[in-house]
Amino acid sequence: MSLTKQDVQSCVDNARMRLMDSVPSRQDVQALKDSTRNLVTIINQCQQYLSQSQRQGSELIRRTASLEARLVQLEQELSQVHKVMNSVAAQSSQQRVMQRVIVSNAEEQERVQYGLTQTTYAP
Repeated sequence: MSLTKQDVQSCVDNARMRLMDSVPSRQDVQALKDSTRNLVTIINQCQQYLSQSQRQGSELIRRTASLEARLVQLEQELSQVHKVMNSVAAQSSQQRVMQRVIVSNAEEQERVQYGLTQTTYAP
């Protein structure tokens, strides 16, 4: 079986059509190029956001540690203030008792000095 010139031309034309169908058009290539550029831009933005969030996370951890240390310090100071207040309250209570004793002794001395008895003295 021999091939004619027309058969060869038909095979070439069919092959050319298949190639043309499989090759993307200029519009398709431009759309892919634009999509790729957009994806690269999005990737760069994501990397910037990631870097920024990592910096903010580190700053947040540092500030949290600082706050925790300050809270411990404040707890210690509060404990010391509480001890001082209890000590002052105890001393104040003792002073009030002593003042009452002194006032009672002074009143008793006045009663004795002026000859007042308990029955005649009215507080």
